[in-house]
Amino acid sequence: LYGQLVIDEMVVGELFSGDRWWGNKQGFQLGGMYFDALGISGLTLQGELNAVRPYTYAHQDFFTSYSHYNMPLAHPLGANFQEILGRVIFQPSAKWRFQALGMLARTGADENGLNYGSDILRSYNDRDLNQNGLADDDYGIDWLQGKRVNLAILNFRTTYTLMTNVHADIDFMMRNQSGSGASTNFGLSLRWNFPERFYLF
Repeated sequence: LYGQLVIDEMVVGELFSGDRWWGNKQGFQLGGMYFDALGISGLTLQGELNAVRPYTYAHQDFFTSYSHYNMPLAHPLGANFQEILGRVIFQPSAKWRFQALGMLARTGADENGLNYGSDILRSYNDRDLNQNGLADDDYGIDWLQGKRVNLAILNFRTTYTLMTNVHADIDFMMRNQSGSGASTNFGLSLRWNFPERFYLF
């Protein structure tokens, strides 16, 4: 089992008030891995849940946001998202490795030029004002506020180890995002002393 908690900003009184203050900028990760699952040697199962509140990692301008070269450092989805990951790895021998990885995510994207807290490069001072009809625009901030976007990714990878630190990969990925439609991608790669990467965004 593993987990992480990020606290970007916190005022304890606001955190437990129930008023959904905009500055409650937190996120968490919970996951676990099960090795030699079901008594099968070389079978690993992994599950993970990630969630980040709106405006987390954002700051007064993009220069002080949690980013590098305009790319989020913490998570490719930025903030204002919830995500579930599942992974199955089977390695029957030292040479062969088979993986299946699936991701389901929901985000609250910006809409009509209003900042709903997903894009960490936008100033948190540019947030949508009075979006919940409350007298004080600092309150009433909800998870996944804004335009709801659903994202599903399924990735299959077969890896063959040619020699120490030299791997050949065959990849097949299917991606479906609401508003953008579905796409597929097929790839072949040769890695020499490089770790494998999954592009789940």
